[in-house]
Amino acid sequence: MKSLQHIKDFLPKDKFQLLKNYFEGNEVNWNFQSSTLEDKSDKNYLFSHIVPQEELTKNDNWKDLFNRLEEHTGKLKIDRVKVNLYPNQNKAVQHAFHCDPMLADGSVPKNWITAIVNLTTCNGYTIIDKDKIMSKENELIFFDADTKHCGSVQTDTETRIVININGEKLTWQKLET
Repeated sequence: MKSLQHIKDFLPKDKFQLLKNYFEGNEVNWNFQSSTLEDKSDKNYLFSHIVPQEELTKNDNWKDLFNRLEEHTGKLKIDRVKVNLYPNQNKAVQHAFHCDPMLADGSVPKNWITAIVNLTTCNGYTIIDKDKIMSKENELIFFDADTKHCGSVQTDTETRIVININGEKLTWQKLET
């Protein structure tokens, strides 16, 4: 595998639409984040939702998503699923580069991946290392978690929503470059 993989039409259309409708609906409790970084060193904001572990293990829709993900990544132990909602700020805002997950000592586990599922097509984007990938709904992007990346705010839609998944590769092999 390459260090960056980009998969179009990741989920079957009906499964994708269920997920998109859920996060665009009124059931999700979005939390305001005054910074896009854990250390609060930037002033870029967004809304986020951490999906509870209980939901990840009991909800068949999440199980289906993880099974599809593992078809591309190999077996994973999912650590965190964070959904980010970027409101339109009427200007392009690129957030700070970072890695996730960060350990307490500031390091990044070497046998982890970060996966991003775009729920929105818009002019927002994700930069992974030097690759800029425009936000297209139902696309999966995944890469080694120790690769710096950042997102951007869109100007052409009301919101941009992405699912950010961090997990440990259990059948681990360093992604090729």
